[in-house]
This record gives sequence, C-alpha cells and structure tokens, in this order.
Amino acid sequence: MKSESEVKKELINDLKKTGFVSEMLAMKTFVARKWRTSGSRGYFDLDENKTCEIDLYAYHTLLEYKSGTKDVSAHSFFSIVAEVKKTQRPWIIFRENPQNNWRLQEGWSGLIYLDGVSQSKSTKPLTDVLLTSGWGYNLGWFGYGIHEAFKFPEQGSQWYKALVKSCKAGEDVLKANSGGTHSYPYLFFVKPAIILDGELMSAHLDENANIEIETIKAAMVDFDFSTQNYNKNNKTRYAVDVISLKYLDQYLEFSEERHRKIFNELNILA
Repeated sequence: MKSESEVKKELINDLKKTGFVSEMLAMKTFVARKWRTSGSRGYFDLDENKTCEIDLYAYHTLLEYKSGTKDVSAHSFFSIVAEVKKTQRPWIIFRENPQNNWRLQEGWSGLIYLDGVSQSKSTKPLTDVLLTSGWGYNLGWFGYGIHEAFKFPEQGSQWYKALVKSCKAGEDVLKANSGGTHSYPYLFFVKPAIILDGELMSAHLDENANIEIETIKAAMVDFDFSTQNYNKNNKTRYAVDVISLKYLDQYLEFSEERHRKIFNELNILA
C-alpha cells in the first residue's frame, strides 16, 4: 500500500501535466503585485447562450480623493481577462511591422468605458495616452496570426479558441462595469490576454526574404473576430496581448505604469 507522501507526490506529478499549475503560477504573480485576482470568472457567452469560464481575472485600481475631503476625484480600473495555456510546443506569432503607427494604437475602439467627464473638457490628452501606451505600440510591431509548432494536422489549434474566449469574457466584464452615473471621472479598461506557459516566439521575413525567428516576452495580436452577437457598433477587432508566463511579472509592471499614465490624464479631467 502506498504511503500518504507517495500518493501526494503522484498527485502533484499528475497536476503538473495539466494547466492547473500554470494557472496557479499566473495567479501567484498577480497576487504578489497586489492585483485583485480570481482564478476563474464566469461570463455569459452570447453565441453559446450559456455561462462559460475564463481561466483568470484580475484588476489593478487607482483612486484619488479631492484634497482634504473624502470626495472621489477620479477612479480607474485596469483589468485583465486571460486564458492560461500550458504547451510543450512553441507558439510562433507572425509579426508585422506596419508602415503606419495607427495599426499599433489602442484607443476608444478597445474595451473601455468612460463616465463622469464634462463635455466641456477635452479628452485628447487621455486619448493620446490610450493610443500610444500599449504593448504593441511600444514594440513597434503586432502579430496577425499564431502557429503552434510541431502540431499534427489533425489536432485542433488552441490559440484561436483561447483568443475568442478572452474577447468574449472581456466584453462581459466591460458590460458588468459600465453604466451608472458617476460624479467624478471613472474609467474601466479591459485587456483580453493569453498567458502562455511555454516557449513564445515571433517569425518574420528579413529584407532578403529569409525567415527570422526569435524568442519574445509578449506580443499584441491584432485579432479580427465577430459573430452576429459580437459585432456591437461594427466592432470586429481586438488587441489581445499574448504573454509568456516567465515574463508575466515584467508585463504586469508595464501594465501598472501604463495604468498610471492613463489615470494621470483622467484625474486632470476632474
């Protein structure tokens, strides 16, 4: 008969073969940086007409009060909804360097809700920060597709379904945190994401049409997705960040700094 320690060791080894350990490691990284984190979040899938789950939901919040009072000056949330994927096969993101920077920008077409701002105040500085603070804009390129290396043709791709789920969950999170009346500037930002426990790489052609492959930390994928239920205001494109789990801490540090830039401009609108 196996001892308790032997059974536990076998159970741990079994868990390591699944994605649950990857999810726990991702959660631990968020929690260590003081993000409010949940291991899963239910969302209503409008196509499936049922409740589904996203692997990870977390948010970073910034709040400021008017000097010497308990009245809120401005409040913003930067949230991430992510699918966590464990893979033994590298994911290769096809890279595009656009001639025009607008392909890299993330503005009001993203998953954002703004309230409590007077129409007399210009939101251009806030808009400029939103457009130019994303991961893709800072890299200078974006991804337009993903290849799961060494996958057998009959095996289904994980990446497309994962990106779709993150976008649908992002729409649901945004809907749940929109509406109401705020007497102060209020902003809720949702970033759909994939956290990959495995090798993340990019591929592109050099000037001589040779394939260049390199290991990367993260990438913004310009994802074109819509259905009859997900085409609100003719919106069909999403900026989905794909992040290597081993670089997640650095990505969150980047996101926190991005959030501070956004919040600084939001607070000026108070």
